[in-house]
Amino acid sequence: MSVRAVIFDLDGVLIDSERCWQRAREVFAAAHGAVWTDALQRRAMGTGSEQWLALMQQHIAPHLAPETIYADMIERMRAEYARALPLRERAVETVRALAEHYTVALASGAPTDLIDYTMATSGLDSAMATIVYGDTVSNGKPAPDIYTEAVRRLDLSPTEAVGIEDSTNGLAALHAAGLWAIAAPVPGFEPTSAELARAHARVDGLAEVTPTLIDDLSGPRD
Repeated sequence: MSVRAVIFDLDGVLIDSERCWQRAREVFAAAHGAVWTDALQRRAMGTGSEQWLALMQQHIAPHLAPETIYADMIERMRAEYARALPLRERAVETVRALAEHYTVALASGAPTDLIDYTMATSGLDSAMATIVYGDTVSNGKPAPDIYTEAVRRLDLSPTEAVGIEDSTNGLAALHAAGLWAIAAPVPGFEPTSAELARAHARVDGLAEVTPTLIDDLSGPRD
């Protein structure tokens, strides 16, 4: 069955935000006498707000309410984005080029207001047939909920859609939802070798995500 839709993740795929998140969390942790480690960052990557807030509360600020941590982090991230929106190279061009051949959509566990800010600032909101927010599904990545909802909204079967992800949690979500998976790792934040092995293709940059690559996806579906 041919691919009819391409579903993008946001953090790490369209924007190089993981370093922004890491900086913001490190500064937040230091202000509370704690350390945000690389291991914690990897656990948080690709997850929804509920999951990363639980990590930050447990390991950094157990004395603070989740909503307090959330408000602080959103303020820090908006400041990061206002300085310079960290779009990955050829992100806008790739989305618009693929939109000429497929339906394109977004499925992101990032906070809703950061998704909306990024889409509006980059102009990509007009290209997306639908945007599924992680805050609106029951379970965040690595659960399949966000991708299951995306293909439902597009009225497609999972095998008619390909997802593009950078993180271990994101690739696991694609695998669980039954979509084709393209891994687009961020250097320094690569997924586990096990999840990379389950991806149907890997790219080193978005310029490599072409209709030819998508149409050539093949292999056993497990």
